[in-house]
Amino acid sequence: MENQSSDRAILTASNRSQRGCVAATAVIWGCSTGMLAIDLLLSADAASGAMIAVAIVAAAAVSTMTVWLAARKPDSIQQESEPE
Repeated sequence: MENQSSDRAILTASNRSQRGCVAATAVIWGCSTGMLAIDLLLSADAASGAMIAVAIVAAAAVSTMTVWLAARKPDSIQQESEPE
C-alpha cells in the first residue's frame, strides 16, 4: 500500500514538472517569435538579419533543451545547490 502512494507521488511530481516545462517552453518560444518579428522588421535589407535570426532560434533551442533536461533530474540539481 505504501508503494502505491509512493508511485502516485512520483507521477504527480513528474506531471508538475512537465507542466512547468511546457509553460517555460511556451514563454521561451513566445519571446523568440517576438524577437524574430522585430528582427525581420528592423533588418529587412541588412545582411546581419539572417545571423541574428539564427542566433535567436539557437538560443531558444538551447534554452528549451536546458529546461527539459533540468526537469528530468531535479534531485541532482538540489543536491548541488545545498550547502554542506
